[in-house]
Amino acid sequence: MTETTGPTDGFEAWLARRQQERAAAATAGQPPPSRRERRPVPPPRSEQMNERRRDAISWAAETLAWERVVFLDTETTGFGPRAEIIDIGIVGADGTLLLDTLIRPEAPIPASTSRVHGLYDDDVAGAPSWADVYPEVHRILTGARVVVYNAPFDSGMVTTNCQRNGLVIPSAQWHCAMRKYSDFASPAPSRPGRGQPRWYKLDAAAAAFGVAPGGHRALADADVCRRVVVGMAGSSPVV
Repeated sequence: MTETTGPTDGFEAWLARRQQERAAAATAGQPPPSRRERRPVPPPRSEQMNERRRDAISWAAETLAWERVVFLDTETTGFGPRAEIIDIGIVGADGTLLLDTLIRPEAPIPASTSRVHGLYDDDVAGAPSWADVYPEVHRILTGARVVVYNAPFDSGMVTTNCQRNGLVIPSAQWHCAMRKYSDFASPAPSRPGRGQPRWYKLDAAAAAFGVAPGGHRALADADVCRRVVVGMAGSSPVV
């Protein structure tokens, strides 16, 4: 009759190995190994938060020192592929005015949108078209680091308006100050385990540095974004 190996034999073998490991560790003057010691220990939550905050501060300081950095904001007729830019403002790192103009859209401005930024059809009736403004926009943005509060929206609007008019899209590096401020102010997800960051409106970010809101006008909001980045660059890396 063949002898079979039961479950206890496996346990006894494992126990023997553990005893040998402990004996070897004791001989070497080291504490016995444990399962917990074998697992990588994540850094404390506060350390993770400070690291993301430090990264945001470093980005802000580097951005302000960039040779060609501009801060941009737009106001539009709405969202989606048919939306048009009706107000654009661009300033330099020191606040120098680079561009401030209303733009006449092809379609009427929806009343719901006008209630947000306060711009109506009469305000833009005599303004230049996007094609008229484009040469200056292209000159300013090409080769520049363009910082925007919610860059995906504004960069998308610039792209859409250029494509609609058959114009070359300016080649620029777009940076999102809203994402960086999220790392700076709330370096941990708003819902632990979901990986979703907490987003802050521009007015809330401005208030953190004692900056007055821009009032949903392009030039004012572009400068508020710049001042938020300046505030981040001069902040302490420790929460």
